Amino acid sequence: CNCKPGYTGKTCTSKCSAGTWGVGCLEICTCAAGSNCDRATGRCICGPGRTGLTCEEDCPGDTWGLGCTETCHCLNNGVCNKQTGDCECASGYVGALCADHCQSGRYGRQCRNRCNCGNGLCDPVDGTCRCSRGYAGRNCQKTCGLGFWGQNCARRCDCENGEPCDPVTGDCNCASGWKGRRCDQPCPDGYYGLNCGFTCTCSNGAQCDHITGECSCPAGWVGNSCNELCPEGYFGANCQRMCTCRNSRGCDPVTGRCYCRPGWIGIACEQECGLGTFGDGCSASCNCHNGGICDFASGACRCSPGWQGPSCLEGCPDGFFGEKCKEKCSCENGIGCDHVTGKCLCTEGWRGSSCSRPLCEPGTWGVNCVNRCSCSNNGMCDPVTGKCSCGLGWTGALCDTGCPRGFYGTGCRGQCDCQNSVNCDPVTGRCLCSTGWHGAQ
Repeated sequence: CNCKPGYTGKTCTSKCSAGTWGVGCLEICTCAAGSNCDRATGRCICGPGRTGLTCEEDCPGDTWGLGCTETCHCLNNGVCNKQTGDCECASGYVGALCADHCQSGRYGRQCRNRCNCGNGLCDPVDGTCRCSRGYAGRNCQKTCGLGFWGQNCARRCDCENGEPCDPVTGDCNCASGWKGRRCDQPCPDGYYGLNCGFTCTCSNGAQCDHITGECSCPAGWVGNSCNELCPEGYFGANCQRMCTCRNSRGCDPVTGRCYCRPGWIGIACEQECGLGTFGDGCSASCNCHNGGICDFASGACRCSPGWQGPSCLEGCPDGFFGEKCKEKCSCENGIGCDHVTGKCLCTEGWRGSSCSRPLCEPGTWGVNCVNRCSCSNNGMCDPVTGKCSCGLGWTGALCDTGCPRGFYGTGCRGQCDCQNSVNCDPVTGRCLCSTGWHGAQ
């Protein structure tokens, strides 16, 4: 039998074996591997996804399938299988049409790979870790080192005073006593400590340490809150300086200036008030007269001898003299003394330290003793008035009259004390007994 092209065998019932064609199946197919040829004509019969005379080409563009008649619908650079039309997704995508991103924790083609980023997200394409703020390293396992923050710890902290910053936000973690974005501002007056959250307790203008809250007392004050004045005798910063005052009521706790007691002046209160002044700051004027000296503290007058009274304007009373008028005059005959010296101020006719001696010689009296006494019988005349002071047994203006009966003695002032007799001796007062009587009386 002469078989038709594509058939062979005695009865021409056998088809040409694969890869052969034509009369007697003597021709060899030239189609690309995987493609068959027409057994009669030798024309290549392309399988799904192939095209061209010898089926050596893939379906062009976004076509696929038998005869390249189907259209691909893959998204996000997904590759369409030319035979089946299935989408081979690019790294980072998944789904029938590659429309979906990889779920968190997965990456690569078809999202087959598991991420290994401890504190971050991995790139869905290549799995590279994108660390969360505050972390770095290939697997985002390392926290930021001191002084760095942010994505991959790439940013440097901008904090003053060597303070660290938050590794995530970059906010400065201020130490006690500091505030502000960069920790460059001390706590405002009156506050201290962490976040400046504590209120200072300092008094009297003391400065509060913005870190510890400790009070820095101004001069003159001590105590935890600077509410105690320096102890007496001390002044200045921390009350460590000693006052140098002598006659004072203490010193100013701040400056050390002496508070002088009344009557004293000078830097150390070492000078008494000058003559004529007294009191605080020696600012008052004394009111003492006649040589009186005032007390430089109180102003009280210390009178000179012979003077008394608040202002030493009063002389001593009669009969007194000297310091505080306490001395008694020693003058006789009722004569006064000098209220200062006590010297007797003898009146006319008298002399001597106590004015006890007549100035005139016996027998004379009056101014310059020019008058002669007229007293009889040894009578003495007053040197001033000339009046007679009669002797024993005499009386009268001129002492020329004997004592009357019954009287005797000086000026006849004595009275006889005789019995049975009416008379006595005018000089001695001895009784002169009458006849028939004897005895003292």
